[in-house]
Amino acid sequence: MVILSVTAEGFAELAPTPITGLGRVVVVGGPPRSREALALAVELGLGALDAETCRLAFARLGTAPSVEPDPSGAPASVSLGEPARLKPLLAPHGQATLKISLTLSVDPPLFGLLRELAARDPRLVTALADEDARLTLRVGYAFSADLASVSPALFSIHLGELSLRPNEDKSPAFDALVRSLRGRVRGRGPLELDLAALARAERAAEPRSREGVRQLRAALAAPPFSLGELALVAQDELLWAGFGPTLCPAEAHGPGPLDALGLAATLLVDPAEILVLRRPEALSDDPAALLVWLRAQAEGAGGVEQLFLIGSPEPTVMVGPPAPASDRALRWAAR
Repeated sequence: MVILSVTAEGFAELAPTPITGLGRVVVVGGPPRSREALALAVELGLGALDAETCRLAFARLGTAPSVEPDPSGAPASVSLGEPARLKPLLAPHGQATLKISLTLSVDPPLFGLLRELAARDPRLVTALADEDARLTLRVGYAFSADLASVSPALFSIHLGELSLRPNEDKSPAFDALVRSLRGRVRGRGPLELDLAALARAERAAEPRSREGVRQLRAALAAPPFSLGELALVAQDELLWAGFGPTLCPAEAHGPGPLDALGLAATLLVDPAEILVLRRPEALSDDPAALLVWLRAQAEGAGGVEQLFLIGSPEPTVMVGPPAPASDRALRWAAR
């Protein structure tokens, strides 16, 4: 699945116009706060369906969120321990709400699911007849006046011209679509590394997990990382990562190897379909070579299908803040 376009309203530093033409690798340029707003729009867009995705998105802002899920696993409410951190994010004039629309491609697994459901919901037959049909997800986040709490909401899911709404449509198709979209996006910041999970993957019964660790070792030993052979060392109830024949601890090289290990593990061992990476160029002494490697992960046969690279060189998409109110008024008058 690939996000084809993003529209976000209510961000202070992101224009509420559709961002289109998104491919398998989206290198985002523009002011830092505008880039981060787009990253959050992607995470919160699908985060309205998944409580953990929603929690992680707000946690990146340092808001210490607590998310209460509903029975389906979607976020019912979010409490923010540091609400002041949200104020610069939201548009200064408005009702403290975010509205996000994501247009998604219908990948083969999702198309197969919908075709099975069409036997019970004839509306899907017409929707699927359009070979270029797209899936559009529309969600919203309403903040309290003091910004201490947030109410996420799924407004609608559109398949072509077919509109499914949670309060009006109780069809199996709606529930199946929500389940199929849950957990598809993941964001990643610096030093997000779980060595214990990596060790479990190395010993897992599933061949796929063990193969992911093998690919991880090969990637770290080769350019653009060139860190040497990775070993996970258990010693005195501690688990640490070492590289090369001397098992030099990763920490001895500074944060770079740990960041590289976290990045490669995220892509190769347990990848999300859509991955948002912040400042990946800082993870290698050769940012151009790293970008080539990242493109290969998304464009090859790996688990990740789309990468959003926030703040990397050679941007493919430029984002920016909304036009000043006076400029918008002039444009409206000119019409």
